Amino acid sequence: MLRFPDRVLSDTVRFDLNTNLGNLTSVEQELATGKRINSPSDDPVATASVMRYNNDIALDNQFTRTAGDAKSRLDAADTALSSLTDVMQRVRELTVQAGSGTLNATDLTAIGNELNQLVGQAVQIGNTKVGNQYIFAGTKTTTVPFAPVGGAVPASVAFNGDSNPINVPTGQGTQTRVNVDGNATFAPVLSAIIQIRDAVNTNNTAGIQGALTTIDNAMDGVSQQRGTIGATSNGLDALTNRISAELTTFQSQRSQLQDTDMADAAVRLNQAQNVYQAALGAAAKAVQQSLADFLH
Repeated sequence: MLRFPDRVLSDTVRFDLNTNLGNLTSVEQELATGKRINSPSDDPVATASVMRYNNDIALDNQFTRTAGDAKSRLDAADTALSSLTDVMQRVRELTVQAGSGTLNATDLTAIGNELNQLVGQAVQIGNTKVGNQYIFAGTKTTTVPFAPVGGAVPASVAFNGDSNPINVPTGQGTQTRVNVDGNATFAPVLSAIIQIRDAVNTNNTAGIQGALTTIDNAMDGVSQQRGTIGATSNGLDALTNRISAELTTFQSQRSQLQDTDMADAAVRLNQAQNVYQAALGAAAKAVQQSLADFLH
């Protein structure tokens, strides 16, 4: 009868036990983590692919957050310009009334006072903030952009911001402007209201009637700016939808590579347990046989 040296038999038994225990532990870890890949050595090729997907997913999540912040900023700007449009509509109504030639001095004084209040409202809208940032100040987001000059009845309004764009990354190599040129948008409006107010206060009928064109041009400028905001906002919505679909694809493909098929893993766990128990039994018999041979 062929006999193996005790050391050879011991090493073989130990190797088999360690191998089977390693297989069992690996399956147990899969079930515990829900991941098929728990270290790069589990599947080097798949690990490299998972790392690429992780990077793509992180970038898409960043772009989604950036697009969301940009959308909030643009929505705030559009809301502010909607309020500015309401102010301008009221200015136009008052201008038509004042230019009718049917009002007395008391009526014109009341209209002049209201127009002066509307200057203040327009300034307040121009100083709209989102969080701690003034959205119409250009890149000087911590500086109050519009300041009346001349006391309670300002002769003009100073602009203390700048016209620099604020661009944010919204894709690979893509940037989107998320701010409005405050000076270009508000200066014509403020100038028109002050011009009309002064014409009313001096009962300058010709000046009042001529100011209608000025206010209409200013309103057109605001409308165009709102159109630009709307187009940019729609573009961000489309971008967010595309990124969302892309994220779903990346996450699904990553899952196929790294996530455990729990039903399959449960079957493999049962098999690994059976194999390990069988190896333990074989090892016990081998040890008993070796001991018996030694005693004889």
